[in-house]
Amino acid sequence: MKYFLLLISMIVAGCNTSPIIIPDTSGDNVVMLQLKDQILQPGGVKASYGWVFWYVPIVIISSFWAYREFVRRPLLCEEDGKLKDESKTPTPPTSV
Repeated sequence: MKYFLLLISMIVAGCNTSPIIIPDTSGDNVVMLQLKDQILQPGGVKASYGWVFWYVPIVIISSFWAYREFVRRPLLCEEDGKLKDESKTPTPPTSV
């Protein structure tokens, strides 16, 4: 443990902790280049239908869920495995 602390202190002492300014030599990213290109192009804004790929699957999934939840209710199962039919009314027992 003593050698480990000595090693860590030597590593920290050997590091340069003064702040330096690193110049940014990178160019514009793809999104900025696309925006600059659209600004330079004459004419109006082009229609984009990318929203369809997000909203149509959400509408389809929610429609399937709503149909199953509100229109076609699943049958409830009893513990012994027989299906329970909720539409039948129970008949009172008859005496003999």
